[in-house]
This record gives sequence, structure tokens and C-alpha cells, in this order.
Amino acid sequence: MSGADKWRGLSYIQDELGNAVFPEAAAAFRCKKRETIDAADHMIVLGDVVSVSQNAEMLPLVYCRSQYCLPVDISTVAGAAA
Repeated sequence: MSGADKWRGLSYIQDELGNAVFPEAAAAFRCKKRETIDAADHMIVLGDVVSVSQNAEMLPLVYCRSQYCLPVDISTVAGAAA
């Protein structure tokens, strides 16, 4: 998916710091940019967390044993043979 518009069709708002905030996300970290570092063909952005918000109605996405799952599925994934 390199080069594709990965965010097409997703709705977001921009906060006063310029951060994209996705209203349907389980959590959001609002950050103030501290520094950017050029690293080959990437850019690393370092920031200070200003605030955190959480949508208690949403389940977070978990990465376990090389796959994404929801917390309700974690025992099944964690118990699977590696």
C-alpha cells in the first residue's frame, strides 16, 4: 500500500495544535511537536504529550503473536502455538 492514500474516506478534525484527531478512535494522544529528524527516506517526529483522551465505548486494538486482535480475543491468540 506504499504511496496509496491510506486515510481516504476517514473523517477527522484538526485540533488547535494541528493534530489530526479521529473521532472514532479508541484513544487519542494530543502532542506538541518538539523535533523532527530526517532518517534516510523517513522522518521521525518527536513530541511532548499535552493530553490524552479515551473513548470508553471502544475496545483498543492489541498486537499479539504477530497479529492484531481485540482484548476479548487475546486468550485465544496468546494460547495459539507460535
